This record gives sequence, structure tokens and C-alpha cells, in this order.
Amino acid sequence: MKVNVLDITNTISQTELDAGRLPDVFEISVSNGKKVDLPAAFETELRTDLIKLAVASSRANRRQAYGSRPHVGKRAPMAGMKHSV
Repeated sequence: MKVNVLDITNTISQTELDAGRLPDVFEISVSNGKKVDLPAAFETELRTDLIKLAVASSRANRRQAYGSRPHVGKRAPMAGMKHSV
């Protein structure tokens, strides 16, 4: 499988006057590059079941676990802290 690669160039310029710096000016230029051969693995079909599983597992890893009782650590003082107050 051959694909066409694009060459992308991003240029950032900033001018300075006596009053201070002006906002940044971004210039993007795109030109055609060379053709590249991709491995055969890129020709396989997408498996939506694996994509859904990966998205669900990444979302589950962001969630912070919590206990069933909100005040479980506040019932008794910690060991060694009984007479400190």
C-alpha cells in the first residue's frame, strides 16, 4: 500500500516595537512529499470491538476508586496519636 506523505512547515514570527511585543504570527505551508510503502498490517480491517474495549478501559483507569463507607477512617484515632491532642 503506497501513501502520499505531506511536508508540513510551521513558522512562528514575532515583531517587537517600542511599546512591546506584538502577537505571534503563525504561518503553515504544506507541500507534497514522496510516496511511502506501508506494511501489510495497515490493510487489515478495523475491529470496532477492540476499539470499544480499549476506550472503555482507558476511561475506567481515569476514574478514582472510592470505598463504600465515607467515614471509615475517622472512627478511631491512628495508633500513636491518642495523646497528641
